[in-house]
Amino acid sequence: MNGSVGKAVAKCYEIKRYHVSPFRCFYFNPKKYTPIDLMKWSQKYIMNRMYDVLLNSAKVTGYEVVPSDLLLNHGARCGVSDRMVKIGKNSFYLLKPEEMGKKLKDRHEDFKVKLAELDSNSITITENGFDSGGRRGTG
Repeated sequence: MNGSVGKAVAKCYEIKRYHVSPFRCFYFNPKKYTPIDLMKWSQKYIMNRMYDVLLNSAKVTGYEVVPSDLLLNHGARCGVSDRMVKIGKNSFYLLKPEEMGKKLKDRHEDFKVKLAELDSNSITITENGFDSGGRRGTG
């Protein structure tokens, strides 16, 4: 795995992992979680929600969400520092597909494929049963 692509996939997958609401789990099992565990989990869950909103808004506006690791942290030099979004400690840039160079497009495609691979390998339990990839059950 390429160095910058691997780092970007690891950071984004860490954000995408926490899609289960800690508030609902705490409501049904209040003695199971300490306040510190709940706070850490809540922070990661909210970062997950922010990342989802970023992805959805990027689709609507026609931008691509590119992690700063793929730009090799040279967003200011590329002239896109005004379109930077920070989620926790991670930085993402909003770029139009025609603004990307060939190498950046290749790294971004590789990033999307590897992230989708990791996401499809995860198995979660939903209200309606098992589901792979974190998608909600049908029913």
